[in-house]
Amino acid sequence: MIVASFSPTDQAGLHVYQMDAQTGQLTHVRHVTEGIHRPLYTTTNPTQQYLYVADLVPKQNDAIAAYAINAKTGDLQFLNSKPSGGKVPCYVNISPDHHAALVANYSNGTVSLLNLESDGKIGQTLVTQEHQGHSVHPKRQKTSHPHSFQFSPDGRFALAADLGTDRIVIYRVNAKNNTLQPNDPPYFTTPPGSGPRHLVFDSTGTQAFATTELDNTILSMRYDPQAGTLKLIEVISMLPQGTTADSYAADLHIHPNGKFLYASNRGTDNIVIMSIDPASGKLEVVGHEPTQGSFPRGFAIEPTGRFLYVANERSDNVVVFKIDPQTGKLSPTGQTVELDAPMCITFIPIKP
Repeated sequence: MIVASFSPTDQAGLHVYQMDAQTGQLTHVRHVTEGIHRPLYTTTNPTQQYLYVADLVPKQNDAIAAYAINAKTGDLQFLNSKPSGGKVPCYVNISPDHHAALVANYSNGTVSLLNLESDGKIGQTLVTQEHQGHSVHPKRQKTSHPHSFQFSPDGRFALAADLGTDRIVIYRVNAKNNTLQPNDPPYFTTPPGSGPRHLVFDSTGTQAFATTELDNTILSMRYDPQAGTLKLIEVISMLPQGTTADSYAADLHIHPNGKFLYASNRGTDNIVIMSIDPASGKLEVVGHEPTQGSFPRGFAIEPTGRFLYVANERSDNVVVFKIDPQTGKLSPTGQTVELDAPMCITFIPIKP
């Protein structure tokens, strides 16, 4: 397991942990700093041979860094780093065919398509699109702020959740010409002031869910894989009833069994647990589990679905929870790892 630390201290970088499959306990394996400065987001290619990192680089061009993963030792070999195509890259996603990467650059409203070489290295920036527009929030939505950008399950479309414009912008990916072309229609509009942040697809590729950072909801949507379009099913609150504290929705993941969806609330500092109706796509709140820390920016479910790990950015800790596969509920294991400003968690294979 890799945890990205955004700390300005010497803990910044990528921390590799080995997970005990029975207890979920984490053992620190190594701290990787080569080729990285202040990582914001991490992901692997589909076969988990390579790791890609969105990196904030002080006084230089922000970048995407690539690493080769040693599955026996958990070692990360730095391959190369290339400009992200904008400022503050907060999300990177790899195509199903491993040939390209998508990047969301939050601060200057751009999204980029980057070429990937056969050896995992990052190639040239193929295209950068600048989003235009604004929405109703007086501070957060004066301009475009793409917060995630990802391929559809079949790789034919690219969807950008733009917090600043209340849109999920949809592009058609032209694999032959390596271009992003506006879809028809070019975007799906979310409720005014909602601020879409992260998006996930279910295993069928016909259902999509998105967190909205500013009004703390989850959008359940039907996805048409042929047309690349989204249709709203429902909007459901992520917050406990009666909540008055400020909170900001962040990450979301679907359990490997497909029955439950989890999302993190920063401010109320909990993980909301929702059951998914496979027929209708509607959600039902199961409960809210406190994260035992502050500002849970990222979290991850390990591949077998037994444990969930939360990165509490402001309390400097990673907390381990056990998942009940029947109810979806979480229970603390009592295990916590102290780490400055953990931002994102990605699982990689370590098989000594």
